[in-house]
Amino acid sequence: MIRDRLRELEIKISELSDYLKISRPTMYKFIESYDKENKNEVNKRVLGLFDYIEKNPLIGKRNVMGYILDNIAEIDDTDDRKTNKVIKSIKEYVSSNPESEKTQFMEKCAMTDKFDIAIHYLLEIQGIMKLKVLTEEQKKKIELYERIVGLYK
Repeated sequence: MIRDRLRELEIKISELSDYLKISRPTMYKFIESYDKENKNEVNKRVLGLFDYIEKNPLIGKRNVMGYILDNIAEIDDTDDRKTNKVIKSIKEYVSSNPESEKTQFMEKCAMTDKFDIAIHYLLEIQGIMKLKVLTEEQKKKIELYERIVGLYK
């Protein structure tokens, strides 16, 4: 059953609904129809995803996300070019490096807000690193970053 398979993959129905831009009640309806073998009642894009999940027992959550990016997700044409370029870049990186720590981190960042403060700090550090003259406060922030980096060398 697809509901059990989604649970095994740790994919929440609310998550999946958001990715596919489908309401949760509609997603539940598609899951129920699929599990009852009423596949003609399931949206074709969702049916393709469910079939992919069911026919590939060794896949993981990242594979499912990759499938969605490659086959279902659509970049809104009204988005500006920079946004499209960023999304394309991320998609290419994740597709090429599905098991990398960076991909795992991007996945965690996309699915939780637990890293938001660290992201804020890293973006701030990136800007500071471009400066030629630093204030004392900026030097302290850079020192913290350098200590953290030193732990992993």
